[in-house]
Formats: sequence, C-alpha cells, structure tokens
Amino acid sequence: MLNRKCIILVLVGVLFSEMSKAEWKRPTKIGKEWLKSHDTNVKYSIKDIPPNDYKMAAELMAKSYMTGEPLYSMFHVASDPNSVKFLEKQLLAILKQKISIAAYELGTNKMIGLNLLYVVQQNDAPTDATKHIKSGNLKKTQEVLGLVEPTDVFGILGANKYLKCSGMWVDSDYFGNKIGDNLILSRKDMFTEYQLTVTTGIYSTTFSNQFADALNFYTHKSIPYDSIIGTYTELQGINGTVLTFKSNNFQNA
Repeated sequence: MLNRKCIILVLVGVLFSEMSKAEWKRPTKIGKEWLKSHDTNVKYSIKDIPPNDYKMAAELMAKSYMTGEPLYSMFHVASDPNSVKFLEKQLLAILKQKISIAAYELGTNKMIGLNLLYVVQQNDAPTDATKHIKSGNLKKTQEVLGLVEPTDVFGILGANKYLKCSGMWVDSDYFGNKIGDNLILSRKDMFTEYQLTVTTGIYSTTFSNQFADALNFYTHKSIPYDSIIGTYTELQGINGTVLTFKSNNFQNA
C-alpha cells in the first residue's frame, strides 16, 4: 500500500508542533460512518479511521508527501530518515485527535482513500512550528508553507475554531470513483457533529488547487512560486505555479 500514488495532497507542515498544544477533544465516540458511495463503480464507505489503522495511515501519508508533494520533493526531504520519522510522528499526533477519516472498499475493508484532519482553536497555545526540526530541508518546507498561512486566520475565517486538513491520499487504482470529492464533502456533516463552521487547507499543486476550486473553496491567500524562488532556489522547476490557503463553509455545497 505504501507505494501507491497520491491524487491530491493538502499540507499542514507549519502547524505540526501546534498539535502538542491543541486542547480540543472529540465530543462523541469514534466509529462513525459519514458517507456511503452510491453512483460509483467501486462501492465504499467513508468512516472514522480506527486506532489500529493509525500507524499504517501515518506511514502512508508520509510516503505520499515524500513522493507526490512538490515542496517535499524539491527540498529532498525523503533523503533524511530523521525527517521522515519526524513527519510520521506528527501525523500520528494528528490521527490521535480521532477525527481523521478514510474510504474503505465495501466487502474487503481495504483502505482506498485517506484524509487527515484536526481541529485548531483560537485559545490553543501559540507555538513555533520549526523549533523542533533538525533537518534544514524539512525546516525550509515548513517555512514556505508558513508564508501562505494568514497571520489573523481566525479573524479571516470569522470563527474561533476550524477543521484543518493535513493531507489527502487516494489509491491510484481507484481513481474516477469520486473518493476525493466525498472525503471532502464528508466534512460538511462533521460541522454539525463537532459544532464547526469552516474547514481549511493549504494547496501546493495545480491539480489540488483546481480540485478545491471545483468544490467551491475560497482562496484567502496565494503565493506564486516564482516570487519566492530567489530565496528558495531549490524550488526552481517546481511542478506547480502557486501555493494557496483556502477555506470552505459548504454553504454552496
């Protein structure tokens, strides 16, 4: 499974160390089914990721970052085993908030899609997202992602908490079955369950930006890669044109 390709990656690198300070707790028991596919060739169920799948999900998402996300690729983060371990550790912390979801094929219970999520609150203690990172290349990745994160994110969103996406993966063998769409649309029901009003993500590829726009995500901030290549020369030739911070309240979904 860890060698499968990713269809879309939405990053959260700048907020990794914030996870250790997050105080939000899931108010309901884990084990909910959020959506079941109907008009697709492959039938699947989108549901909470059970704890026994956390390690696999973290490793799979980390592998997808290293092979399919342009910033991680251009900065050669995969060449440093310590960076890979650090990334997996932070993804596990996200999973332990117990609200990440996955698409499981009906009949086989095979994980064919994955969306890592967590809640960020205004009263969470502020942290420096790069101070625990030893790898220069991983730190640069985090710095670039930090450029597009709005400084007054809560004011911009008009909320004191929001649902943050930290990555999405879809098995390439199952493309064309609306798995990515349904993983995102499942968040709409989470708003009621968790008393939320908005979800966000950082989009780093042309495909992921187009994908989010098609689902009515609103762009709050964008940074053309050309504008930062002078500082981060490693990004010369990157597969993409712009890094964006987007949100969706699903009022038009």
